[in-house]
Amino acid sequence: MANCSARSKPGPGGLLGLALLASLLLHLLGLVGDWPGLALPAAGDSPALQPLSATLRTLAPASQADLSPARSVSPAKGHGATLRVPVQAKAAPAADEDQAAVNDNRAEASAGAESSPAPSPVADPPAAGADAAVATFPAQASVRYEVLYGVLMAGVADLDWESRDGQYRIVLTLRSLFSPTLRYTSEGTLNAQGLRPLRFEAHRGDTRREHAEFDWASHTLHYGDRDDKTAELEDGAQDILSLIFQLALRAGALEGQTVQMTTGKKVYRQPVSIDGEAAQNLAGHTLATVQVSSEARGDRTDVWLARDQHHLPLRIRRSGDKIIDQRAIRVQLDGVTILERPEPERLPHGH
Repeated sequence: MANCSARSKPGPGGLLGLALLASLLLHLLGLVGDWPGLALPAAGDSPALQPLSATLRTLAPASQADLSPARSVSPAKGHGATLRVPVQAKAAPAADEDQAAVNDNRAEASAGAESSPAPSPVADPPAAGADAAVATFPAQASVRYEVLYGVLMAGVADLDWESRDGQYRIVLTLRSLFSPTLRYTSEGTLNAQGLRPLRFEAHRGDTRREHAEFDWASHTLHYGDRDDKTAELEDGAQDILSLIFQLALRAGALEGQTVQMTTGKKVYRQPVSIDGEAAQNLAGHTLATVQVSSEARGDRTDVWLARDQHHLPLRIRRSGDKIIDQRAIRVQLDGVTILERPEPERLPHGH
C-alpha cells in the first residue's frame, strides 16, 4: 500500500462502516447515485498540485480502551514537530441529557415518550474507556481535505464537528471547481454511548435535498428526497455523517456489529470491522494511525485515522476503476491547528 510503511495483521474482512466517509465523498463526486453529482474535471483542466507538507503538534491521545489491540507504531522523528498542551478533559454529559434535544418537526408527538429510550443493542454498556473517549473528545474539530480525482484536483471538503451541553452538530461542505456547493448536516445528542442522531439534511446550493428524521419515541425513521418514506428505526442507528464520529468514539465497541445507517435517500445495515494500526508517511512525518479498509465489487477503500488525535480521519483513498484520494491539509482541535499544509512560497517580484 502506498505511503504505508508498517501495518498490523488485518482483522476479519467485510464492508467497513468507517469507510463511509470515503463513500460519502464518492457520492458527492457523482460516482454513486445516492447523492447529488459533482462534475469532474477533464484531463488538463486541473492546476498543478503542490506537495503536501505539515507541522504536527501532538495532543493528548484519546482513550485506546475502545480500540482492538494492534501492533504499536513508533513514529519517526518529524521535521519541526513540537509539543502542545494536551486537550482539556470535559465531563461526559449525563445520559438523561439525551432527551434535551427532540426533533423539532415532531416535538409534540415524541416529547412525552422520549424520557425512556430503548437501550442500543449495537453497543455494550459504556465502559470506562468509552466514558474517557467522550469526555476528552474536543468540543470543536475541523478537518479540511484536498479531494483528488486521479491526479486532478476535484475540490475541497471541510468536515466540522461541534458539541455542547450534550448535543452535537456535524457539517460537511464540499466546494467543487465545477458545481454548486454541497452541504450535509447531522444534529443530535451525545452521551457516554456516543452519538444519537435526531436529524440529517443535505443541500445543493440553497435547495434542500435528501433528509432523515429520527423519531426515537416511536422507533420510526422518516427519510427521503422529494417524497417522505418511513422505516423501522433500530437502536443504535446512525446517519452517514454521525457514523464517522460514532466510530471515532466507539470503534472497539462496534467491531463485528452491524449498524443501521441512512444516507437520507436509502436505509441499509452496515457491518463494521477494523484492520489494525499503520504508520502513514505524510510530508516527512511518520504518523501513527489506525488503518481500516473495505473491498467490494473490485473497489478498495482505505482510511487512515489519527491514532493520537481522537481518531479523526486523515486520509481516505478509494481505488478501482477510478481513484479518489482525500488528504487532510488542515486539522484543528478546539481552535488549535495541529496539522496544516503551508502556503507555497512566492518568488520575489521579477523572478
